[in-house]
Parts: sequence; C-alpha cells; structure tokens
Amino acid sequence: MKQSTKSMEPRRAARLFFRIGIVLVAANLFLGLEIHNGDTMEPTLQDGQLVFFKKERYSLNRGFPDQGDIVVVRPHAIPGLQEGSPIRRVAGLPGETVVISDRVVELGPDEVFVTGDNLRMASERAEDSSAQIKLGDIKGSALVILWPLSDIGAVKK
Repeated sequence: MKQSTKSMEPRRAARLFFRIGIVLVAANLFLGLEIHNGDTMEPTLQDGQLVFFKKERYSLNRGFPDQGDIVVVRPHAIPGLQEGSPIRRVAGLPGETVVISDRVVELGPDEVFVTGDNLRMASERAEDSSAQIKLGDIKGSALVILWPLSDIGAVKK
C-alpha cells in the first residue's frame, strides 16, 4: 500500500529539523562567534564586525598559537579592558621576552603576549590593547568575518 505524499511531508520536515539541530550542536562544540567592538584591531578588523572563530584549548601539552595569529581571548584576561573586544594578535610566545613601550615582559612557559593592531591606539592606551595572558585564557583563533556582508571573508593574518 502506497502512502500519500501529504503524510510523508511531516516526516521529511522532522528529519530536516533533526539534521539541522545536529549540525548546530556540532558547530557549537567546535566554533564560536564574537562581535569585534572598538578600534584596537584596526585596520585588520573594524568596529562591529562579526568574527567566526575555531574553539581551541592551548596548553603546554596541546601546543600554543603561532606568533601573528589572531585569537579570541576571555575578556577578564586583559587588565583594564572596560569595553571593547577581546580579539587580539599574538605578539609573544611562551618563554620569550617582549619589549613594549617602556616595559619588558618575561613570558612564562604557559603565557603569550597579545596586542592590538592599531599602532596609534597602542601608544595611547597600551594597557587596554595588550596583555600577558595564560594559554588557558584563549578561547580560539579567528577564522572568518561574517558581518557585514560586504566584509565577508577570511581574517587576514
């Protein structure tokens, strides 16, 4: 006996929604979204851009990001960050010495140094745009700008 087309439609819709749900759950496990606020990363990122990032857990055992990578950092990890985005560029790796403005920063084996790309702002508010952070405070690495649509594309390293 052949089923009618109308009775098949709810099953197809249910399967489609189930599949979409599985994809969204899987994407949430491995990917994240962050809205970039402020001018700390100009010209690489502009205020209001939506950035898609790959969630990663860095540590001494799991490795660390490369110098120059753009990463999403937990906001509390950047001292003095009142508003704005926790997206920064890795400027120093574990065990390195970083000289910025008038200070020398010795990085421990589980620390990296991150900074914004905006050189004009970096000299005015260096404490808001750069920080010595633990590897565990990095949420992931920036991949793609999703919004606005006119800027869609890979994040330039």
